[in-house]
Amino acid sequence: MKKFLAVLAACLTMTAAFVSCGDDGNKKSSSKSGSDKAVNDYTDALCSKKGGKTYYTLIYPDEYIENLKENDDWDDAIEAFNEKNEERTEDYKITVKKVKKADELTDDQLMGAGFYFKELFDIDDIEVDKGYEYTYEVEILDKDDSEDKESFDDTICVVKIGKDWKVIPTDADDLEDYV
Repeated sequence: MKKFLAVLAACLTMTAAFVSCGDDGNKKSSSKSGSDKAVNDYTDALCSKKGGKTYYTLIYPDEYIENLKENDDWDDAIEAFNEKNEERTEDYKITVKKVKKADELTDDQLMGAGFYFKELFDIDDIEVDKGYEYTYEVEILDKDDSEDKESFDDTICVVKIGKDWKVIPTDADDLEDYV
């Protein structure tokens, strides 16, 4: 179980593919907007069998998405994400328990976010207007053994690029490393 959790945590940070969320009393408001809505959409996508499109729309810059579509790779990426969600959670129920907004990103962290998109997606001229760091708690429950339950926290940044909010699956301090 411990090895699985380590792999699952790494996958969450890198590919974030999960199914079977519950709200446990933490109702997500459909009236949220801006960065809060982006985070709620992101965590919902992590827990949805059909969350691939939302997930990739939130983590990829629009230019990169257009490139994937032009190369007929967009639908394949979404399908692969959705299939992995089902596989990874066949024996486990994954629940995002709570989401908490932390600090607004500093100028250096915002600049790092722009460089993040340039480095990872080879896209120049991305201007990041503002951003925030969020933490969320994930609970993993073995479906066959309800006593076997683990939880961990993860941190992400949500940044505004033009009119869109994008999720960067890393913490704010790591963004400074891109500068």
